[in-house]
Amino acid sequence: MFKGKFVGLMVAALCLVLLVGAGYAMGLKRINPFHSTAAAAPDSVALALSLSQRCGKMNGQSKIDCYSKPLDSLASAGEVRAAMGTLNRLEVIDVDAKRDGHVYAHGIGIAAGKRGGDVAKTFSMCDESNQSGCYHGVIQAYFDAAKKIGPTEVNTLCQPFRGENADHWLLFQCVHGMGHGLTMIYNHDLVKALTGCDFLNDDWDRQSCYGGAFMENIVNVTNAVHTGPICTGRGAPVAHIRTSGIKKKNQNNTMMSGIDRIRVM
Repeated sequence: MFKGKFVGLMVAALCLVLLVGAGYAMGLKRINPFHSTAAAAPDSVALALSLSQRCGKMNGQSKIDCYSKPLDSLASAGEVRAAMGTLNRLEVIDVDAKRDGHVYAHGIGIAAGKRGGDVAKTFSMCDESNQSGCYHGVIQAYFDAAKKIGPTEVNTLCQPFRGENADHWLLFQCVHGMGHGLTMIYNHDLVKALTGCDFLNDDWDRQSCYGGAFMENIVNVTNAVHTGPICTGRGAPVAHIRTSGIKKKNQNNTMMSGIDRIRVM
């Protein structure tokens, strides 16, 4: 009897600690791991139901196109939160939408990023659902529109999320997503993407960018389903690329070995 009460008290205490910890984390403006803007507004719910009725019985690419076009149109009009909210509701209704959620979120980000304007504002309208696909898409669109990719372009992108009062959770999403975006822009040439990460001035930023590049490389090898444009003609001098590749291989030997094994298989 005593043992049962003791276990119950321990569980209750653990739940209280988790709730307090979550509340504290959500109260921090600088680092907020629970940051999300995907809560569906009523219009998103209605649109999700409408799309489900229209596209739900389709299969394959036809279904993906049927869902993605209106979602991308919303994002192109600046309604990124509405698009992500609609996707959030679709994933509850349709298991296929949930499975392909990263593809849709990535497309939403690309469509939003293509609008131009304030990249930081667009970026902040995304959220980390669906493996942060929306963030990655915005960054990919930013680099695709850039005339060149050098130190200025790379360091300018995430600048709005630096500083004492900035949201450092968004800073991480930005520099980590940069690794994803660079990898896709360079048609999954990992060494070129790592070279782009090298342009970042801050070491923590570079490490976060490297992680995104390696992650995107692995995802592409194991599940090559992504949307959006790629660019293969940009990059740093060959000498820089070679030394960069050697340096990252030493720093990330385990992950590089895993990538090599996957490609050999």
